[in-house]
Amino acid sequence: MGEVELGMKTVNYVLNAPLSKNYKIALLADMHSKVNPRILPMLQSNNPDMICIVGDLCNTSLSESPMVKEFLREIVGIAPTFFHLDTTTAN
Repeated sequence: MGEVELGMKTVNYVLNAPLSKNYKIALLADMHSKVNPRILPMLQSNNPDMICIVGDLCNTSLSESPMVKEFLREIVGIAPTFFHLDTTTAN
């Protein structure tokens, strides 16, 4: 598997909502079944309050993507993790 380009950007939003603290959310997108080994240490060092994976987690079904399944097992230990299973990933 070739090297995957990894970009990380910090964006701060101010919400007019009665929250008890500021929340740090890690957002991952367009992984396409590729797990860059640098993502896990970045998540660990940034200590997010939650991890959200949006869109294109896998190019095939999750059951056919052992690297992605292992990655998910590891990141749930960092923070509560949420992702959407689109029709390809859910099969």
